[in-house]
Amino acid sequence: MALLQVLLEAIWVVGGSLLAAILFSWVAWTIFKQFHHPELGVPILLAAVLLLFHEHFVRDSFLQMMAFYAVLGEVGLWPAGRAWFHDHYPRGVGGKR
Repeated sequence: MALLQVLLEAIWVVGGSLLAAILFSWVAWTIFKQFHHPELGVPILLAAVLLLFHEHFVRDSFLQMMAFYAVLGEVGLWPAGRAWFHDHYPRGVGGKR
């Protein structure tokens, strides 16, 4: 029974933190799309959450895995955000290009 509990906890930490990172990244993308730079959403919000909840990050493996997955996702979101910006604002935000 203890082995089953450890297995379910591991599945929760890995799978749940992956889903939380996807949701976190989507929320960050949506918020920062309003500021015309969605690629900056994940690093800025992740830094803010890390500063606010530093003590929880030190102890909670779920939050550590969520932050890890969010950083991995940011690697793919960065070029996608730059492409989104250039597709929607080909002359820049102020139109001065």
